[in-house]
Amino acid sequence: QVIAENVIYVDYNAYSYGGNAVYITEDQVLHGTGRYKDILMADVKFARVYADAMLALKNDGTLWCRGRIHSLSDGRDLNYSNWEQVLDDVAYASLGHYLYFAIRTDGSLFMWGDNSYGVFGDGCLLSPVNNEKERSGFQPETCFYTQPVKVADGIKMAWYGVPGKQYDSYVSMNEPYSARMWFLTESDNLFVCGEK
Repeated sequence: QVIAENVIYVDYNAYSYGGNAVYITEDQVLHGTGRYKDILMADVKFARVYADAMLALKNDGTLWCRGRIHSLSDGRDLNYSNWEQVLDDVAYASLGHYLYFAIRTDGSLFMWGDNSYGVFGDGCLLSPVNNEKERSGFQPETCFYTQPVKVADGIKMAWYGVPGKQYDSYVSMNEPYSARMWFLTESDNLFVCGEK
């Protein structure tokens, strides 16, 4: 069944629970399906969706976020109930389980959301040990960022990945969750941080 015409871009993620996707039409309008059907936004060149969160990058370089991400360390939420502009001068942006990240046109990398597994590359780590949460070398307030923080310069591209098992409702909470952030620098060096 045809649901849209003149579509130039589509994004869907298994964590977005069912038939929920976003797409951009030739007139650069962002549309959604399922529970995202009311997300219309104009002048959009790129969009991503993951679980309950989404982002839209406009042609003018402004980054807009909508939805909810959750802190694994202390139960806090970051909730954009409607579209909110978060950054400007953005060249690329994406999101992953519980976090957002953006590369500005000057190569600076910003991240916000959950840092419990050290994906920001700043040494924070919250890891399950013997079915309990053990804190290792961080202050609790630095594990969840509600505003973008600059974490690196000279970044060409960044990717978020969950190696091995996917973390979802089918995985026991007692099993270790792993998450990694990959950074490609302008000098073509590849860095990775996060829990193995």
